[in-house]
Amino acid sequence: MNIAAYYVINRKTIVLIPDLDVYGNLITRLLEGKSSFLVNMSPITIIEKNILYYGHGYEEAKEAAKLALGNIDVPAVKISGSLAFTGFLAN
Repeated sequence: MNIAAYYVINRKTIVLIPDLDVYGNLITRLLEGKSSFLVNMSPITIIEKNILYYGHGYEEAKEAAKLALGNIDVPAVKISGSLAFTGFLAN
């Protein structure tokens, strides 16, 4: 299976799953729609770079999540407001 170097999270992204390559390096298995593939980045790196890609900062996203959700250990972070969920059958 080929391993992508980078990934842009989109509306079809379902889940980022930590995985290991053949050398034991942390990579990510991604489920997008009905497809599954590997990305040569850790899940947190993909999230951090995508928050930057969509014009925000990771630390700011964490702070905003804590303001909205309270001071919890692992708050959910918003990657992009333009990727907001619009229903199960969103395209």
